[in-house]
Amino acid sequence: MESISVEETTDVQASQPRSEESPRFVPSLALWTVLTVVTLGGLWVAGFRTRGLLEAVDRGAARVESFRVGELNDDVIRKTIQTQRDTLPFWTVLALLGDFLVEPAALAARALAAATAFAAIAALRGRPIEYERALAGCSAAQGFWVLGIFIRAVLMVALRRDDTETSAALFLAPGVYPAYLYLALRQLDVSR
Repeated sequence: MESISVEETTDVQASQPRSEESPRFVPSLALWTVLTVVTLGGLWVAGFRTRGLLEAVDRGAARVESFRVGELNDDVIRKTIQTQRDTLPFWTVLALLGDFLVEPAALAARALAAATAFAAIAALRGRPIEYERALAGCSAAQGFWVLGIFIRAVLMVALRRDDTETSAALFLAPGVYPAYLYLALRQLDVSR
């Protein structure tokens, strides 16, 4: 009968991967994806996204009308306004793709990009890479982004408005600002 020493068993155990200890990123990423789709789907069902698109198309039609008054005859203006309103299905499809394809895919893309960057920095510094662990942590951190989407949705429902804002753009006084300033301040969003 052969006997195995304690040292040999610990070496065998150390060489085998421990699946129960390795961090997993798929469950947390799947949870955040489902919550994102449910939250954005709720906004579509409640009519906030549709109403926002209708208002945007109507603003475009009003703008077309104001530019063309006095320059063209009324039939051309009506046709231009109708053409503007006919773009609603196009903008609806783009908004649906953004909400149900781009937003969920962005969760995974951000997690992968951040985990890859952390692994690269660790490799450059001579530290253990631990890509799986970084990916699990970055996937879990996507919950902050989903929380931001949820806060914005709750504000839309509570205030009954489509144009809720939670970014640093709130600190701008009323007035006209350059687009780069407004867009930069919108990226500084506390809820994201």
